[in-house]
Amino acid sequence: VAVGLADAALQAACKYAKERQQFGKPISSFQLVQAMIADMAMAVETARLIVYKACWLKDQGMDYKLESAMAKCLSADVAMQVTTDAVQVMGGYGYMKEYPVEKMMRDAKLLQIYEGTNQIQRLVIANIRRLQNSTTNYEVEEHRAFNLLPFSINDSALALFYDSEVILPNQRIALDFLLSSRPTADAGQLQALRD
Repeated sequence: VAVGLADAALQAACKYAKERQQFGKPISSFQLVQAMIADMAMAVETARLIVYKACWLKDQGMDYKLESAMAKCLSADVAMQVTTDAVQVMGGYGYMKEYPVEKMMRDAKLLQIYEGTNQIQRLVIANIRRLQNSTTNYEVEEHRAFNLLPFSINDSALALFYDSEVILPNQRIALDFLLSSRPTADAGQLQALRD
């Protein structure tokens, strides 16, 4: 849903930018508008890839908890950012009900909140990563009340990972996805590339 919403906002912004004239030419010819649209397109494709990876893991019968939390969190954040940028590209028209992006932006905010807020998804992601890095044989007990993974708020590694996810969520997730898809790379090579 979030990826589709973001993609629809991107398409609406592109269409508007081609049609809107300023200083005798379409605003799609202005470099700053082009850069915004390029950033929007990269974000949508990054979110689409992590959703595809989570679906593929599920289809293969593999554990997909980490990737599904990443997909939910990233795609909702991308939807919010892309719809906000689409409103920006459209200027005042972006807030008018005659154009669909004003509703898309409101809907995108809802995607960050329902079915596990993005803040909780980040804690789930960080906790799974912490558990995966601490041992190769682990079992995770799910918290009964909220169906969340247990976590320790005082864990300094968790705090550092969580902070880095807030600052650069799509870059880190995209990099992890791309690097983990390389079948010939060993763990040392992957860590060197990440650094």
